[in-house]
Amino acid sequence: LTLIPKEIEYFEKCSRILINGNKLERIPASVLGFTSLRVLHMNNNCLESLPEETFLTEQVYEISLEKNQISAIPISLRQIMVWSSDLKIANLRNLSLNENRLNSMDSIVGMTTLKRLFLNSNQISTIPLEIINLKNLMKLHLNNNSILE
Repeated sequence: LTLIPKEIEYFEKCSRILINGNKLERIPASVLGFTSLRVLHMNNNCLESLPEETFLTEQVYEISLEKNQISAIPISLRQIMVWSSDLKIANLRNLSLNENRLNSMDSIVGMTTLKRLFLNSNQISTIPLEIINLKNLMKLHLNNNSILE
């Protein structure tokens, strides 16, 4: 599967979408607009980039995008999340981006609602000081990165 069929729009009441082990290159905007969506898993695909809407949906609390080719999270997302944290626009609690190509956590440090963050096996070399802003964070996994002192 390289594209999600347009007919997926008929399933707008889905609360969990699990599309693992395919060759998908992007997350369709239609899926991110599902008002009942709570969990999105698109592990082991060919995703290289992410639309900002991926993290800004009010209802989604878990996103797993492991084993893709994601090299960055939109940089503007950091400021959007900081502005929106008081408005409770985003309720993302669990984010798993293991085994991607991320080299920075800069955009993630604005995701103040996160409780669990998994970034194993990426190319992260530093942990930004702003990580202390993630006051709800209970689990942080950074195994198999290139973190320096």
